[in-house]
Amino acid sequence: MVLFDNLPDMFYLGFYHPQYIYHEEYFDENCNFNEYSQTILELKNQDSDAIEYFLEQIGNLIDNDNIILTVVPSHSSSPSSSGICDLAKRLTRLKSSLIDGTHLIQRVKSIDKQSCSTNERTQQLHLDSIKINNQSLMTGKKFILMDDVLTTGNSVKACKSLLTKAGAKQVKIIVLGKTIRNIEEAHLAIENEYKADILRLDYECEMEDERLKQETLKRLSVLEGEYHLSLLTSENDENYYIDQEYQIQKQGIRAEKENESLRIEEHFYIEKAFCGKWANEAHQVIEGNLCFSPNNHYYSLFLD
Repeated sequence: MVLFDNLPDMFYLGFYHPQYIYHEEYFDENCNFNEYSQTILELKNQDSDAIEYFLEQIGNLIDNDNIILTVVPSHSSSPSSSGICDLAKRLTRLKSSLIDGTHLIQRVKSIDKQSCSTNERTQQLHLDSIKINNQSLMTGKKFILMDDVLTTGNSVKACKSLLTKAGAKQVKIIVLGKTIRNIEEAHLAIENEYKADILRLDYECEMEDERLKQETLKRLSVLEGEYHLSLLTSENDENYYIDQEYQIQKQGIRAEKENESLRIEEHFYIEKAFCGKWANEAHQVIEGNLCFSPNNHYYSLFLD
């Protein structure tokens, strides 16, 4: 379970591979269209099994008090239900801590998806066709805004903007699928980021080790200065005990350095292991085999 404040501002569970690749005068079937993408399409058609699947995925993700759950409305202004709306309603019934806000965002002017290209479907177009109901109930409230597919992000950004203007304290976005069109580039981006993470961790480990080395040398230098000063001001019969104490303290400082070096090495080993885990998960998410964990930072590579 993830607390609301620990959720990313925008989080998508997985990737959506369009079923068809459109060209100027024809379209091809997308060879990367997979079961996860099919499940999103089934949810759009309000399929009960698809709703159950995403109910489990998101139900295991959020656990909060007094969070209003709302959805991006469909492109039609007709008062019909949608799969994402059905999912949100089921979530609020499953978790008493979530408040049903599926009625709060309303499409008052239809958008023709067939005649409206991606470039034309701007954020302003959504702002002009959406209104917020019951604004007085929103002041100071926290919201989770859900959508099924994120392509340009204009619709969710418009809804978030309107919720904020209506008085919402904070709005987090959860999307089922982020549209992705080049699967090879996506895998390569993850691999490159993973390699960069390993290089960064190696550098940070070296810097930590160098810092510890310099700190240890400084402590030994101070100890040696105190040792020689003690010898100058002591009687001859005390020199043996001073030397013994000096050797014990010097060994202690070196032992502390070795223990700290081991701790640093173990810390970065664990960090590298997590990077490998999250990179592997991200590769699996691209293929549609898994959903992202909210603490997997590789999802942020595809936010734009």
